[in-house]
Amino acid sequence: MNKQRKVTYYTVCTKEIESGEIKPFLDIVNLFNYVKELPIEERLFEFGRDSKSCYLGAFSKHQDIYSGFIKSAKHSYRPPLMNRSTGDERDNPKTLSEGDRETTHFAIKESGGEIHLILERNFVGITINQFLLYLKKYNEIRIKDETDERPSYNLLHYTDARSDFFTALNTMNRAVVADVVIDRQLLGSSSLRFSDRIFPVKQEMTLTIKAERSESIKETLIDLWNVFNRGSDIHKIRIYGTDQDDNDTKIDTSFVEKIDYISANVDSDTGVLNSTELLRELRKLAQSL
Repeated sequence: MNKQRKVTYYTVCTKEIESGEIKPFLDIVNLFNYVKELPIEERLFEFGRDSKSCYLGAFSKHQDIYSGFIKSAKHSYRPPLMNRSTGDERDNPKTLSEGDRETTHFAIKESGGEIHLILERNFVGITINQFLLYLKKYNEIRIKDETDERPSYNLLHYTDARSDFFTALNTMNRAVVADVVIDRQLLGSSSLRFSDRIFPVKQEMTLTIKAERSESIKETLIDLWNVFNRGSDIHKIRIYGTDQDDNDTKIDTSFVEKIDYISANVDSDTGVLNSTELLRELRKLAQSL
């Protein structure tokens, strides 16, 4: 049996701390090769807030394309197991330090002066923000190991938009309202300075931006898209306005990311997708970049 996986396209860059200059992260392959040679215990990285750990499981080159996967698992949670047919329950044999292993696959290609990343969208695996956190952590370790200094830059990513996103925005006559879905962590950021007592607040909050009468906020929304693109705490942007014929129209960033689908066989015993097949499909997509 085959099963589909969604993949999303990104570019990975560096931003100089002093000058703010943004460049392609040309050292990404060297970084992965460095991490690959570490013992598994040293490759392990903990996302404390999410009770999740991960490590680089594989990384290799095929012609001019690099591909690999990151293994991850959520821990500190072991409820009883329930049989789907009978409803019977039994104790979970896992310990609190164990979790179901998930594998998130990726492919990397340098093309057109950019570092392109295609990442499997596995909602129980590693997200793009977690992927970048992993890179940042080990890039700091690598540079410290090689030069005894800290990086002079930060890492960031841009989400590749479908070619029709800016076309859709530009064909709007007016952008009137934007709902910006943000992470609750922004409440405790240096800009808002709320207390840390945000647990009762839902993970996602909505900030609404409205245009003055007869004005348009299209330029503001381009800036918001660029912030959203850099892996910020903005999760989604919904734009409401009118088209050239004064008809109501809407754009949602959930539908403007460049997305493809790949498929692979599922192991009948474990339900796990075949990594070899997924990586092969990712490399096929990367060839067109």
